[in-house]
Amino acid sequence: MTFAEWKQKYGLNGFCLKVIAMVTMLIDHAAIVFLIPGETYINLRIIGRIAFPIFCFLLAEGAIYTHSLKKYTARLAVFALLSEIPFNVAIYGSIWYPDSQNVFFTLALSVLVLWFYQWAYQRQQVVLAVPVAAAAMALAEWIHSDYGAMGICMVLLFYFLRDLPWWKYLLIGGFFGLTWWGSLQIYALLAFPLFFLYNRDRGPAFNKYVFYGFYPVHLLLLWGISCIL
Repeated sequence: MTFAEWKQKYGLNGFCLKVIAMVTMLIDHAAIVFLIPGETYINLRIIGRIAFPIFCFLLAEGAIYTHSLKKYTARLAVFALLSEIPFNVAIYGSIWYPDSQNVFFTLALSVLVLWFYQWAYQRQQVVLAVPVAAAAMALAEWIHSDYGAMGICMVLLFYFLRDLPWWKYLLIGGFFGLTWWGSLQIYALLAFPLFFLYNRDRGPAFNKYVFYGFYPVHLLLLWGISCIL
């Protein structure tokens, strides 16, 4: 049995990656809500770094297969708005916190860039997508959305390098490794071995809104528990 055959039979499908991303994100946010900085806190935050690259990877995959990038962008934008108060109260203890926005804003801006790229590509004016991508990255930095411009960059790299061989993950990982060297974000590279095992199968049918809704719901639950404790 070749590695490709083994991966197709025993590898990770999209559903498995989503579950891993949700669990590691929950661990990360639980550490923020319940723990003070220390060894355990840092170790849990390291585990939490695994989540974001998986979300970027799956977002790029979803952008390839979706019937409408316009609707995809709209869904992400709606959940960005729905998640903002849960994000603020759980992470910062305040309903209003303008200095940081939840990750759905970054993901929505990423798909917005891909939507415009698709529009420009159909009109043979791909160069028009470059200033749009730059503007989206600048906006992400300006509103202080989670992962900002680098988050958008990760989604775009996963999308445009998708058809390259396995070494594309070394290329992408190396880029972000140099970018995040010396910071906690470097541990996001722990997610990359999982992508080698991805078999491009969606896995069990599951309502996508459950995965979207997990983000604001788990933040509200963590905040509620912290209030009780």
